[in-house]
Amino acid sequence: MAGIPGCARPARHCGNVRAGQEVYEALQALGGMSSPAGSCAWFVLGCEMSLGKWAERERWNGRPMHQHHATGILIAVLGVLRGHFDGER
Repeated sequence: MAGIPGCARPARHCGNVRAGQEVYEALQALGGMSSPAGSCAWFVLGCEMSLGKWAERERWNGRPMHQHHATGILIAVLGVLRGHFDGER
């Protein structure tokens, strides 16, 4: 059990659950998975989709997203995530 309190399964499983919870909390800090920031984080950072490909698949009121807007969203995502994870230390 590797000394993890409250864990009834092997430590590897607890680490997976904890990692999943951290990803969920980070996405919530970005406004949730359905927000532009959450979607960008999931697909660009998590799934390693190119920013251009993500911008192509995203639609705002039925119109494609411009590459400059996608870049701005990614920069904002990185700033929010830095603050989110710095706050945990």
